[in-house]
Amino acid sequence: MMIGTLLLCLAALYYAVSFGRINSDLDSLIRPSEDLKWFVDNEHYKQQFPYFEQTAVLVVSGGNAGEVDRVAAMLKQRLTADAQFQSVFAPGVSDFVLNHKHYFLEVSELQQWVQGIEYAYGPALRLADDAGVVNFLLVVADHLRANRGLPLPGLLASGANSIRSSDQDSGLALLPPLSDPDVATHYQLVVVQGVQDLTQQLPNELIVRQLRDVITTLDLPSGVEVRLTGEVALAHEEIQAALNGVGLAGVVSIVLLALILGFGIRSVGFVAAIFAMLAAGVILTLALAVLVVGAFNTLSLIFVVMFFGLGVDFAVHFGLRVRESQQTLSRRAALKLAAHDVGPALLLCMLTSSIAFLAFVPTDYVGLAELGLISAMGMVVAFLLSITLLPALLSHTNLRRARPDRFNLDIFALPTVPTLIGFGVFVLASSWFAKDLTFDYSVLAMRDADTQGMQAFLELQEAGITTDYSISVLVDQKDALELTSQLKQLDSVGSTTSPGDLVPRDQAEKFTLVQSVAERFRSIDEVYPGALTDPEDLASAVAYLKQSLPFARAEDRQSLVTLLASLSRFNEPQLARSNQQLETNLREALSQLQSRLRLPPFALDDLPPELKQRFISANGEYLIAVQPAEKLGNREETTRFIRSVSAVAPNVAGRSVVEWGVGALVVEAFAKAVGFSLIGILILLMVYFRRLSLAMLVLLPVVVSLLGTFAICELTGLSLNMANILVVPLILGLGVDTGIHVVHRATNGVDRLYSSSTARAVVISALTTIGTFFSLSFSPHLGAASIGVLLTVAISLLVVVTFVLLPTLIRLLPEQTKD
Repeated sequence: MMIGTLLLCLAALYYAVSFGRINSDLDSLIRPSEDLKWFVDNEHYKQQFPYFEQTAVLVVSGGNAGEVDRVAAMLKQRLTADAQFQSVFAPGVSDFVLNHKHYFLEVSELQQWVQGIEYAYGPALRLADDAGVVNFLLVVADHLRANRGLPLPGLLASGANSIRSSDQDSGLALLPPLSDPDVATHYQLVVVQGVQDLTQQLPNELIVRQLRDVITTLDLPSGVEVRLTGEVALAHEEIQAALNGVGLAGVVSIVLLALILGFGIRSVGFVAAIFAMLAAGVILTLALAVLVVGAFNTLSLIFVVMFFGLGVDFAVHFGLRVRESQQTLSRRAALKLAAHDVGPALLLCMLTSSIAFLAFVPTDYVGLAELGLISAMGMVVAFLLSITLLPALLSHTNLRRARPDRFNLDIFALPTVPTLIGFGVFVLASSWFAKDLTFDYSVLAMRDADTQGMQAFLELQEAGITTDYSISVLVDQKDALELTSQLKQLDSVGSTTSPGDLVPRDQAEKFTLVQSVAERFRSIDEVYPGALTDPEDLASAVAYLKQSLPFARAEDRQSLVTLLASLSRFNEPQLARSNQQLETNLREALSQLQSRLRLPPFALDDLPPELKQRFISANGEYLIAVQPAEKLGNREETTRFIRSVSAVAPNVAGRSVVEWGVGALVVEAFAKAVGFSLIGILILLMVYFRRLSLAMLVLLPVVVSLLGTFAICELTGLSLNMANILVVPLILGLGVDTGIHVVHRATNGVDRLYSSSTARAVVISALTTIGTFFSLSFSPHLGAASIGVLLTVAISLLVVVTFVLLPTLIRLLPEQTKD
């Protein structure tokens, strides 16, 4: 038997390693029906606007808007040149947006901007006569004296920075910045699409690595930061967390299992036999999973950890029953008695656990369905190994002890009436709190908020730059204006964005407003090079500027002091180069000003394709983004928002709609799974015990434990999510196992239940299950971690309820009260 199992395991291991793979497509975890309108509408939206799918977002942020824009433009240029990326979109720094940005200002704001340009006219006129460093210093000094305490024009401030840093790429700023000076942090987004490789464990790894390499090679100004987020980065982090979590949880669970089994069993040979059985079970189940399912998803990966906690139950119950019998019988007779006595209960436990796992298979939740199918196969493998391989291993292990094994749990034997009253109060209190338990259907609930991608994403949400709550509506061009008007009238709608919003209002008035300043600067028709630098002239200009520094603002004064310090170290060639660069920069600044201000008003058709295609599809459909009036904090608010928009819109799509629809599917899958589990398990229990009362006795501790678990979740703020919702049908399957063993032994003539091998096996099995699932709580994948936390709480409650309530109820059975 042992040699045959070893050969089978080696073959299974080779097959699993050779043909096993990871399905990293997170979208495949849910399989919505094509009859669902929201699913059909969203698929149509994805086809029409593929640019929003599978994107990575580089977030450039900092306190200086100009530096943020410069870094974003540099990123866009580098990434566009890389053939690995399908598209690179940085709307905030595109030539069209930058050149026409003043048209998006309100008229009052535009007037202030024009005044800022006029503020630089005098210095520009003087510099054009002599674009040299000496004249620049004189112009700055004269301006400070004439405008005491006022800020330097951008032309002079940028010129000081250009000369000081000798940066050939640093130009002159004749146009004032269009960003809000009161905003502490400025953002620019660079949206990138790359090619996924779904055959790899980490399909986005190449994209993410390349983007991070680009970020690390950037020479970032002080105070500017570049971070990576977006669906590609977040999915990469989630899959990576899932893989790392399985490895970490596996190591932790093995260590905890070894400690618990070693302390509870106190037999090296016995523990070694259990671990050998578990190793064989994992390998065989892996091979079966590859054969039947084909691939593991991010949820089904955790079956490896779950197998340790569930498979060990069979081994512990069987092995301890053998050891109990071996105190008075031979080893061979003890093995036969254990198989006859415990075997039927183990078979029933395998069936009930398998039903609980298989309950998700008929549902649309593919992720949990595959986990359930794999885990059910694991339960069958564990049962078969416990009655074949384990007896063979134990036949070579000395389990006999010098004295009978006592594992006395009589402390749980409490008085009947106070026990029933106490549990009655516990059930009522738990029901009161459990009724308010919520289900968090957001996939963000399963992602680590401390990762770079999530932190950047949440920061953008707080800044109002991106949101998970918008709805996308597609509409024909002729109906767009009317539909936008209807949407704005809804109380649940805060704002809308449509292609029409890309064309600002009052463009003719704004164009006229900027022409006066454009004409004024047009008089500067020539820029003359700076005179050769004479040391005495430079020294005189430096002294004059130093005398003028008290009239400068503190911010400008510090910059000018640094400029003067830099000039003291300049040699003649450096000054000559600065003269030449100052002349070139001034020419370019004047040309840019004329180009920008002379741009005529534009229409929708004038938009560049890269911008237009993100609002108007190839077949002419308009995209309207609808924002809620308030942040959607729960499912009820989301439902009201989506339904109110759906009442007037022909279709709704986008992330909020998908998560809302998927959430409904998960809740439906949950209800079906619980129903399937409950009915299937109840039928099996009635067939086995042949009495409804005993079947209900087995189920009662599970129901009480679930109510207590839900109450604890509500009190601690732990909500059900798309991963840990598996726990409910799973607890039904696992919980009845404990009740089956206790009721089975109690109704088969065991006088001292609390000191029997069953009591020891139940406690050890519960502790190993708790230890195994507790190890999942260390996983960086929050979905897997929440499964571990919830199961730890539920199993812990189940042990207490089973040992306190169940024996009390058993004593009330008619056959027990007659004795």
